[in-house]
Amino acid sequence: MADEEMFKTQIAGNDGKMVDSVEQSVRQAIRQENEDSGAMDELREQIKEKDAEIERLREKLDEKDNIIEELRRDIRDKYQSYIDNYESIGSLVYDSKVRSDQMIRDAETKREKIIADADAEARRKIDAIQAEIDKRIDDGEQRYKAVEEELENIVDTVNKVQRKFMDSYRSIHRIVQDVPGMGSSEEEDD
Repeated sequence: MADEEMFKTQIAGNDGKMVDSVEQSVRQAIRQENEDSGAMDELREQIKEKDAEIERLREKLDEKDNIIEELRRDIRDKYQSYIDNYESIGSLVYDSKVRSDQMIRDAETKREKIIADADAEARRKIDAIQAEIDKRIDDGEQRYKAVEEELENIVDTVNKVQRKFMDSYRSIHRIVQDVPGMGSSEEEDD
């Protein structure tokens, strides 16, 4: 403290008040600086924490980037064969389309042929059945005509027999009437 007193007298002379005032200002500035230094330490500590947080987030970001890159490699590895074979896959699809179109055309042609064959077969069977039916109808008509002729002959014969019978009856009736005594007794009997 003796040094401080000597400093005071050398700078300010005997004017001690001014020295006290300056001394207080310097002490206050030192205190303020010490307080500010504490706040600075606190800010430095917060900056360190933030820097640590930033570093941790950067590490996480790097980790995520690594994962993304690894996933890209996996996707590239897994689907590269598809990408490499894209042209051959397109060619296969085109060939399949051409083949399926050809198969459809072939099937339609076969269908048309089968339908035409079935129609022709049906016409042949219908014609054969129609011929058989026509033959049977002709047979039936001939038999009908034969039966009709036979019936006409029978009717003619019956008519002839009936006419002959009637002629015979009339002849007998005339004979009976011509015989004396027979014709009158019959009339009496009637």
